[in-house]
Amino acid sequence: MNDRKSHVALYSDSPAWDGATELLDRTPGDAAPAVVPAPARYISARGVAFRGPHAGDENRFLLEERTTEFDDGTSSRDYVWVRGQYVLLVPIWNRKVVFIRQYKKAAERTLLVLPWGGIEGDESPLDAGRRELEEETGYSFGTAEVYGPFYDLPDKSTGGHWVVVARNAYRKADPSPDDGERIYGIELIPVGQLWRHRIPVLMHVGALRLAGL
Repeated sequence: MNDRKSHVALYSDSPAWDGATELLDRTPGDAAPAVVPAPARYISARGVAFRGPHAGDENRFLLEERTTEFDDGTSSRDYVWVRGQYVLLVPIWNRKVVFIRQYKKAAERTLLVLPWGGIEGDESPLDAGRRELEEETGYSFGTAEVYGPFYDLPDKSTGGHWVVVARNAYRKADPSPDDGERIYGIELIPVGQLWRHRIPVLMHVGALRLAGL
């Protein structure tokens, strides 16, 4: 992972930057600069309306048909899911990673996943991560490392996520998940036994590797 090109933001309360007083932006590694593609000349988009029993759902699930024309005369058209940013937590308590077992509607099954959720309003990724962790698990943290943003599906979705690594998580209260969240328990997995378990969401595997686990 030493050659990763991802943008890393380490907040001032991160243990990795003792004495820091402001947000520090770092790009790890000395990788060669990427080739810059032809810039977009303009982008057009139109909304896609849902029909039948799902009519109106486009207000919370915005899908656009986007046409992009580039300076070299080429163009492309695709459907893009317009969505926001969210935060993915790697909470570590007493050398154990805090997971939840949660029902995922698209997968149609209960999965072992890291806590995660949307960034609301003007929240920072750090504040959103703390709120989501407390709601879903009852754990919290004081200091953390914040990495990102990362694109989820850069050709299909505007959404992205940040990774918050909380190495000194602690139990604060009972979980209080939002209505509609089906969380079937919290599971503490020792760091040394982590990869004996099946972790089925690829970006969660990436977050754990980013944390050096």
